[in-house]
Amino acid sequence: MSCEVFPGEKPFRLALVLNMGYSCLVGRRWQSTNTENTPTKTELVMPRRPDALLITPEMDLVPIDLPAGSSARLTVMRAVIRCERVDVVALTTRMDMWIDDEGVYNHPANKLATLLARRFGFTFQTYHGPVLLTGGADADGNTLPLTKDGLLSLLTSLEDL
Repeated sequence: MSCEVFPGEKPFRLALVLNMGYSCLVGRRWQSTNTENTPTKTELVMPRRPDALLITPEMDLVPIDLPAGSSARLTVMRAVIRCERVDVVALTTRMDMWIDDEGVYNHPANKLATLLARRFGFTFQTYHGPVLLTGGADADGNTLPLTKDGLLSLLTSLEDL
């Protein structure tokens, strides 16, 4: 799979090239019906860069906009991760992966999230359930949105997995 990003003026454009029947989701479930094992291209036009990116166990990528208030943000995070208690894995100083604290008991393994975490040196466990990727934290510990560079870095990392 290869991902190309075209961050022009508004709207932010993301084009995915899907190879050999491998399916990937950005925003909604998309299944490749390519039977000739030739690259298929689809393009998603997003109104702006998302605050966060959800990775589901089915390898779907869903852009998420988080509310500004910390209480509302946590409520949305728990809803999209489908859990009561969240935990955070600081992949880098500029990228956090939010997980279900009890995901191993409640959700199937998330292979893409596990591979991504391993890319950043977290090789000691398998991650389960949907995960939410955000920017790192500010000096006060508040969650930051994904930056343009963070999103490009993330997509490049996913491309190489």
